[in-house]
Amino acid sequence: MQTIQVGIRFPVEMKKWLEQQAALNRSSQNSEVVRAVRAMMKAAGVQFGDHAPAAPVTKETLNQEATSHDGDDSAIRV
Repeated sequence: MQTIQVGIRFPVEMKKWLEQQAALNRSSQNSEVVRAVRAMMKAAGVQFGDHAPAAPVTKETLNQEATSHDGDDSAIRV
């Protein structure tokens, strides 16, 4: 998989949350952003890499996906 570097500006509070999530999950902030984007792509039924497109999901199943990553209810909510 090829990657590119992208500069993104976040609101201060969002950046603080991202830092906390990365620390809780023992991952990088980049990994947290990629995970969140992949979850949104999956919810939209967009294919990523070798994976088949996901079936359309509801807000409830998206919330389950977001919280299943670390079991923490502070995960992204839609």
